[in-house]
Amino acid sequence: MLLAGASGVAAEKTTHATWRGAMVLIVLVAIGRLVYSIWLSPVQLAGDEAYYWQQARHLDLCYNEKGPALAWMIAPCCWLFGDREWAVRLPVLISFAISAWAIGRLTLSIARGNQRAAFFSVALFCLIPAFEANAQICTQDGPIIAIWIALTAIGLRLFRRWREGANTWPEWMLLWFVVGIGFLFKQSILLFLPGVAIYWLMQRRELPMRFSFFIQQIVGMLIFGVLISPMIVWNTRHGWPMLAHTLGHLGAGGDQATVVNKGNAFYWVGATLGGIAGSFGPACLLMWWASKKTWRNPEYLWMICAAVPSVLFFVLLSFIKPVIASWPLPSLAPLVVLVGAMAAEQPWRESKNSFHGVWNAMVVYGIIGTLLLAFPNVLAINAHFRKSLLDRITGHREEAARIAKLLSEIHTPDGAPALLVTRHYMKACLLSFYMPDHPTVRTAAKYLGKRSTTFDQWTDTKMDNPELYGRTLLLIGDGDVPWEQAIRFDTTQPTSRKHCWLAPNYRGPQPNHPSPDGQASEEP
Repeated sequence: MLLAGASGVAAEKTTHATWRGAMVLIVLVAIGRLVYSIWLSPVQLAGDEAYYWQQARHLDLCYNEKGPALAWMIAPCCWLFGDREWAVRLPVLISFAISAWAIGRLTLSIARGNQRAAFFSVALFCLIPAFEANAQICTQDGPIIAIWIALTAIGLRLFRRWREGANTWPEWMLLWFVVGIGFLFKQSILLFLPGVAIYWLMQRRELPMRFSFFIQQIVGMLIFGVLISPMIVWNTRHGWPMLAHTLGHLGAGGDQATVVNKGNAFYWVGATLGGIAGSFGPACLLMWWASKKTWRNPEYLWMICAAVPSVLFFVLLSFIKPVIASWPLPSLAPLVVLVGAMAAEQPWRESKNSFHGVWNAMVVYGIIGTLLLAFPNVLAINAHFRKSLLDRITGHREEAARIAKLLSEIHTPDGAPALLVTRHYMKACLLSFYMPDHPTVRTAAKYLGKRSTTFDQWTDTKMDNPELYGRTLLLIGDGDVPWEQAIRFDTTQPTSRKHCWLAPNYRGPQPNHPSPDGQASEEP
């Protein structure tokens, strides 16, 4: 029986595989990542990171695409340490350290105090590229991983007490509270709840449902509603853009109703599964192996139910539309616990077995993944890789310097600086972050046929602000842009920089600007 006790191989003594060793590992990895982020990283902000930084400069109750929590985390970090890349990314580094600690504590709980299991879980968590990337790039997924692990731990305690016939009110209220916190980051946190329902169906004989259960859910949903009420208020005022964006991602129209997705179901499903496999490497095999070995144990079964339904949802979704590979990754964190427990049973000092081989492959894969994630520029020799990835995380500072130089050379009729306008919101965010003094950069994306973003609602960035009328624009594109179809001005004048034009006497958006063009674009 897995982790039957402290006897036999499960009690094998080592000098490092202890909870203290796990804590030392977490601290060392966190410090190493901080040092890397401040002084060694060649990775500039990606467009969505710069967008979240821009949101942090416009703190609000919600934004077009997601909740406000990540912006609320970025804002104090930049206030304390300045508008630096590592400050923008500090929230996800902190989330990574919390997640590693939480995965160790969850393992201790489910393995009944087995410190070796906790150590191996923490070690595996720190080696998996999917979790490493979310400690390096600032998106909602970093905090969502920590929240997903917390929900799994709450669920474990909840089901234990339910089986014992004890009071479960605190656990249910806490679970709904944490789901609400997660929703403030990302709507996909709701995919945790089907796992709770599936687990109850599989264990319903041991988990009798009483009338108090329904009262608990009503009160819990009220707590959830109160927590997300700022988002509801904001969306009510702005016409529910976040709902439209979520429906678009789910293939139900929304703000992507006219998007034409390239490819087919076989390609989309393959890309989703391949993305998961590549993000976890040999850990995928270890997770499957551990799940197959432990699923009959009710508590280990809960780890599986907490992880798998969300992944299955995104795999099924990929049959009808492309799915970004990072979407299902946070929900797989609970399976790390099963692998840690399985690793603790292995006789590491004796002859090696097949588990050792896969584990060692995971260590090698994780180390290589760490180096490539930290220094992806070493792969610049590959043209496809350079275009698909490196161009998104390098070169922004240099481009911003060129635009700043061009701006300083421009003389407008009224003597005021030209207003910077881009064709895409991510470009606007990146230029604003990397140009000196972080000037306001606007985007005409909505009027060029792209989806609306929160740029179209902030007073200082929206293009229909009458205070901008009469000013000279510096239009920044990356090809042939039909500016005259989107916004009104006298004429375009070429500049010394390719794909940049002066447009004097701005008079607002065109009343009959293009509708969404049906082409998919980057989404945060």
